[in-house]
Amino acid sequence: MAIVNLILNAVEAAEPGGRVEVCTRLDSSGDKIEILVSDTGKGIPDEHLGKVFEPFFTTREFGTGLGMAISHGFVEQHGGSIDLKSKVREGTTFIVTLPLKTKNA
Repeated sequence: MAIVNLILNAVEAAEPGGRVEVCTRLDSSGDKIEILVSDTGKGIPDEHLGKVFEPFFTTREFGTGLGMAISHGFVEQHGGSIDLKSKVREGTTFIVTLPLKTKNA
């Protein structure tokens, strides 16, 4: 569900004719997978970067501000992390990092 939310947000952020990319890779240790969701949208201003995962934070007129907070919680419940890189007028990349093996496996 978290990845679907990131993709939907990226599609909404991409300008007409823009691009959304989803790719995966192993991290440098080989113990984790990274899922990157990128868009060529307007980007996230620096003053909002620290608030993106806070419940009820939104810049959208009709948003609830819960999607990113819930996605963040799902990823953490699975032993992972979620980070982002963004440049205004260039786009945003969310990086979800998840362990390949759980401690119970």
